[in-house]
Amino acid sequence: MNGQITYQPGQVSGSCFRVDLPLPVTPQAHLPVAPPAITETRLKILLVEDDEIAREATHALLTSHGHDATATGTAEEALILLQSQAFDLVLLDVHLHPKGMSGLLAAPAIRALPAPACDVLIIALTGDGQKDDKRILYARAGFDDILIKPLCMSVGLAARVAAVRHRPSA
Repeated sequence: MNGQITYQPGQVSGSCFRVDLPLPVTPQAHLPVAPPAITETRLKILLVEDDEIAREATHALLTSHGHDATATGTAEEALILLQSQAFDLVLLDVHLHPKGMSGLLAAPAIRALPAPACDVLIIALTGDGQKDDKRILYARAGFDDILIKPLCMSVGLAARVAAVRHRPSA
């Protein structure tokens, strides 16, 4: 392809790699570009994620799909928000920052709140890829379902929530 790869070692940290590929310019098709259709039910979601970048990216993803998302970085703040606002769903990071309450402690604390806050759907967000290994532990803590991070919206969140709501109790 007549490309070129260059390498520059870093002085203190990291290295820089550059890849140049001369690609042919092709004429673009003149197709109308329509904004993505939002076909999901709009959900009011409380996102609890301590990692700022993950929180901002997930919040942007949720809002881009038409959901009304409120984001916080601590379980303690989430408990306050749940007592003052109604939410359809809580997306709760299982491994919140060790200085505060973890997601595994926050879920039972949410379940201990007065109604209707205690009845909100809680979905665990985790980077652990083996969700089946943790399903019983998370269910005992009060979670209704598990999503592996990074969050993917290929399966509509509203459809996932509906499936969880209609799942027979164990």
